[in-house]
Amino acid sequence: MTDKWISTAERQPEKTGLYLCYTKKRVYLVLNYSKRHNTWNAFDGEDEPKNALEVTHWMPLPEPPEVKK
Repeated sequence: MTDKWISTAERQPEKTGLYLCYTKKRVYLVLNYSKRHNTWNAFDGEDEPKNALEVTHWMPLPEPPEVKK
């Protein structure tokens, strides 16, 4: 995993999934990237995804923390 921002002008993710994103309006979001449609989407709880703000940079999400039982 990389801990550096990747410019969307350079490349998009290789797989569909959730990514930490930075937008043109200077907002950090976790968005879903669809490789099939080459789009970034946010979900609002309805069935259909909503188009997100213009993503300028992205990076994979970190691994979740270990939870001790």
